[in-house]
Amino acid sequence: MNERSKMISKLIKGRDTRESYIRSKLSVLLPAQIRSLRLRREMKQADLGMEAEMKQARISALERVGEVSFSIETLIRLASAFRVGLSVKFVPMSEMLNWENDFVPDEFDVVPIEKDETFLRPNHSETQRSISSGLAAAMLGKQDNVFNRTSTYPTINEFEPSLFSGSSLDSRIRETEDRYTSEMKMPIGSATQGATLNQSTQEQGRAA
Repeated sequence: MNERSKMISKLIKGRDTRESYIRSKLSVLLPAQIRSLRLRREMKQADLGMEAEMKQARISALERVGEVSFSIETLIRLASAFRVGLSVKFVPMSEMLNWENDFVPDEFDVVPIEKDETFLRPNHSETQRSISSGLAAAMLGKQDNVFNRTSTYPTINEFEPSLFSGSSLDSRIRETEDRYTSEMKMPIGSATQGATLNQSTQEQGRAA
């Protein structure tokens, strides 16, 4: 058994080993991020300390590997001082390892809130990009090219102006996406029969 396999075996079997592993990763990555962001912003330790309401000596300790134990409150104060957000989440061990392997201190940076276009103007960035061309076509009432049947999705005129903001828009998008996805999963035969029946009904209506 090689060293990597031995380490994996220890991590699987021992809670104490997992704790030490996670702590060692954070004790390196967090100080490196703090130092990188401070230098990116051309701040001295005293400047960052003033923004975070901490002493310069505290900032110095936070930037040294293994010097202190980080608390959520400390990270929140630092994130606020750097004018950025903070994401704390549970992840697979593989993701934590990738985080360490991919981290490059000289390249690390986070966009501050005043330059974060996605946060400042969500309707013109992330929300727009999240809607696929197929879903957009369905929302606009265009014909489904996959099954060649008339769309049953609401046209743009059916949306009230109030729905184009905040959670209401997100909710309507998810609702439409769910309907679109469920119909896309229909058996081809069923979809074709539906299209044929729909076409037949339209022809009968014109004949009448």
